Amino acid sequence: MGETLLSKNLTGDGIPVFSANTDEGPWGYTSNNRRRLHRGDIVIGARGSVGYPRRPNFDAFTCTQTTIAVEPDHAVVDSEYLHHALCAADILGIASQQAVPMLTIGALSPLEITLPPLDEQRRIAEVLRSVDEAIAVTQATYDGIVTTQAAVFETFLQSGNLISDGQLIAGWTTGKIDCVRHLPVGWRVVKLVDVARLESGHTPDRKKPEYWDGGDVEWISLHDTQNLGRCEISKTEMRITQAGLANSSARLLPAGTVCFSRTATVGKCVIMPKSMATSQDFANFICSPALNNRYLLHLMRWMQPVWKALASGSTHKTIYMPTFKALQIILPPRVEQDQIAATMDSFVNMAESHAASLTHLRSLKANLMSDLLSGRVRVPA
Repeated sequence: MGETLLSKNLTGDGIPVFSANTDEGPWGYTSNNRRRLHRGDIVIGARGSVGYPRRPNFDAFTCTQTTIAVEPDHAVVDSEYLHHALCAADILGIASQQAVPMLTIGALSPLEITLPPLDEQRRIAEVLRSVDEAIAVTQATYDGIVTTQAAVFETFLQSGNLISDGQLIAGWTTGKIDCVRHLPVGWRVVKLVDVARLESGHTPDRKKPEYWDGGDVEWISLHDTQNLGRCEISKTEMRITQAGLANSSARLLPAGTVCFSRTATVGKCVIMPKSMATSQDFANFICSPALNNRYLLHLMRWMQPVWKALASGSTHKTIYMPTFKALQIILPPRVEQDQIAATMDSFVNMAESHAASLTHLRSLKANLMSDLLSGRVRVPA
């Protein structure tokens, strides 16, 4: 196990300290350590966050009592290979299952891994390292695209601050963006409901199977949260029947509707590419010709600090419908909305392409680990 170190033992200088968590970086730094680990040693979470083997990129470091330190015998095992093997192992499965999962040295020691000759271990590690490097480069590019997209959108919104004839904004009360003080000529702050029709959603009676079984009406709900990162959603996790639609307050909304998650996952939004319905967890906006729905989508995604300020509730944060009725947004002339939306869409397309590459690379690595670490596929000299 690691040494006993508490937060009060962190000094801010000295060597890095690793604790049981899923972060790649250190928990803190200390000069009060009694144990010293070295580059190539591996730290495994043993309490709470069990598993998550890490191979710290430091010449010297230590770890806390919530971890197990593995010091490879370099005469028989390559450290990088061992790290991959431990990452592939079911470490959580050998931990004691209690209120706070715990891994002991006694439980970890019998763990068996496939150990090819040392030189082949190094070749396997090199193959997996090359995939890791490709993942890191792709992830960095993806992160850069997302960051640049947000910065470019902010530049659009702040353009009135930078010109001599920018109009000072007055009467902006609900949904105000602090960094925007002036607007270009022709831009306005308007109530969203003046340029888009607000619609709510509903959940049909779950006790009536005829409202659900065999349903063909796509129904956006919190079950679809993981898919709300895309600009459009065409398939939903749950569907309702025509009877469910007819016998509830759910509404069939037209293609192009912007759906905003107003509870739990506040701020996620997506566009319907076809007629669909939603649960009551969404506020839905049917845009008039004065408002480009993709401009609204990108604006809403950028306004996360505003949503955080407008949400209320102790258990689950929620933005209530009266807030949306009062919400004011920045409305450029339609031709400029179209241009802004097209620019943002280009960033989205680039980001989605890199996200797909990341998915492919991670799948490739998982398959390689399965084949190479089991010995099913050998790596010749």
